[in-house]
Amino acid sequence: MKILVLLLTITLLASCTNQEKEVMDSERIETKIVAETVNEIEKSMEGLDDLVMDESKVQLIKYSYANPAQEVNMDIKYNLDESGKITMIDISSDNYEGLWDFNTAAKEVVVWLTLEQASEVELISGASLTTAAFKEAIKTQL
Repeated sequence: MKILVLLLTITLLASCTNQEKEVMDSERIETKIVAETVNEIEKSMEGLDDLVMDESKVQLIKYSYANPAQEVNMDIKYNLDESGKITMIDISSDNYEGLWDFNTAAKEVVVWLTLEQASEVELISGASLTTAAFKEAIKTQL
């Protein structure tokens, strides 16, 4: 009986050691995957520093349009790269707070388009009046 208990204890300890080793191996693999993923993200973000709006090259369009609530003063600041594509854009207003969502959506839609292409976008963020005004403002730069 003592031998049986001893064998069961040894078997139990051996299986615990194997499980512990598997957990340690799994943790090493996870750590390696996380490190590789962080490396890939850092590499893909290296070029983003160049996309920061260079204030010396900022173009500004001031444009006003009427929406049902009021006359809106729209300021469109943007940068173009060497090939004429929009690299950064910021759309704001000094008298209307409703452009924040439009600004966010415009960044997703018009960055990497030329001004001509941006002036032809169909719709930005479901805001048809603001999109129309944006397109007309951009057309003044063509």
